[in-house]
Amino acid sequence: MNSDNRSIRRALGIIVASAALGCLGPWNIETENMSPRFSLHVSCLLVADRPLDTLWIERSQPFTKPYSAMDPFIDTAASKVLVIRTFPSPAETTVYRLSAENQRAWIPASDPVPRVEVGARYRLFGNLRWNASEGFPQEKAYRIDTLESETYVQSGYSIPDSVQAPIEFLHPSLALGLPPAMVRRALDEPEGYLGTLFDSLDATPEAGSLRKRGITREDFQAYLRGELVTSTVKRGDTLQYIWDDSKVSDKDGEPITRYFRGLSIIQEFDPEQYGGLIIIQGFDTTRAYINNPIDQEAEFQQTPGKIDTPSYYQRGNSRVQEVLPKTIPGRNGYPKALDQSNLLFGYTGRNVLYFYAVDSLYYEYYRRYKSPGDKTLLPYSNVENGDGYFIGAVLDSLSFVLTSQRDTIPVSDLRRAWLKSKGSSK
Repeated sequence: MNSDNRSIRRALGIIVASAALGCLGPWNIETENMSPRFSLHVSCLLVADRPLDTLWIERSQPFTKPYSAMDPFIDTAASKVLVIRTFPSPAETTVYRLSAENQRAWIPASDPVPRVEVGARYRLFGNLRWNASEGFPQEKAYRIDTLESETYVQSGYSIPDSVQAPIEFLHPSLALGLPPAMVRRALDEPEGYLGTLFDSLDATPEAGSLRKRGITREDFQAYLRGELVTSTVKRGDTLQYIWDDSKVSDKDGEPITRYFRGLSIIQEFDPEQYGGLIIIQGFDTTRAYINNPIDQEAEFQQTPGKIDTPSYYQRGNSRVQEVLPKTIPGRNGYPKALDQSNLLFGYTGRNVLYFYAVDSLYYEYYRRYKSPGDKTLLPYSNVENGDGYFIGAVLDSLSFVLTSQRDTIPVSDLRRAWLKSKGSSK
């Protein structure tokens, strides 16, 4: 398993746990963030076209004494965990065994490990004898629970190779914002200065040609008026981080600040099966963090001129961007159209967006953890007699290279500052 996959899976665990990124594997749950219910907590994501993944089983209850991941709490001799593909037939059963590296991780015992099938349905069955004592690991109070859950993997999901991007993404000068006086003059002199300005921007060597991207003078004039003008970008293209704080209109004509504009992505999916989306951003740890304008405003209001550098450091190389339900009232075009704001990206260098199209049951589980103080939300889990989630997903991704013209902090500097704040010099 490569480092990108490990880091993405650690990020997925944070969605519901708000835990440190240093977890030992996918969907791991830190004990201090557990539900207080006395039950077993299951975490498993089955991703289409990949081998059956690790299944995490944890005690979701408070602890009175410290413990480590190597402290066993399940009697493996009297327990079994199965994942059964129930469709298509004939059924296929995979036996899971406890990992020798972590007493919370269960891994497929098969060799080779079966791959998750597109359009398939899966069932989890676990009969577990486990130590439910609050005094664990020193004290013992065994009980037996039977865990069951079902999920499905969508029959199809994909992101196209090209997406639409506002032209502010495509040129350093447009990303920073043209001077207001220059904009006014270009609009006042459409037959003269506007063309000269467009030709000048088009000829900027480091930016690349606007014309070659299909952008015309008329498009440029619309951009100057504040209208949304887009161009096609492909996987791997270089984009500029947008800093322009001028007031413009979004695609629905509503007023926004330019730096909120983002990529417009069309999702291909089966409407009957689509259940929501988990979006993970993989970022380049050798490049720089972008101190975005929203964070800068918050910093100024708290302590003018002070940047809390250690708090910006994120361990690993991925982070959660969004978790979305099947439908979002008021979000025009979704789920067919998916808009990814410029402000969400946050790192220069190669960025990869991972889109996990999931079973609709996951969002019901997620929103309970997102709003723990909301008494109107009932506890939810698709694991019978337990807690947690057992979810199928189809994955696609989109990559690009991001450049920022200002306000960046090398990730290596953030790490040093974070280690110093923790009293470590490593």
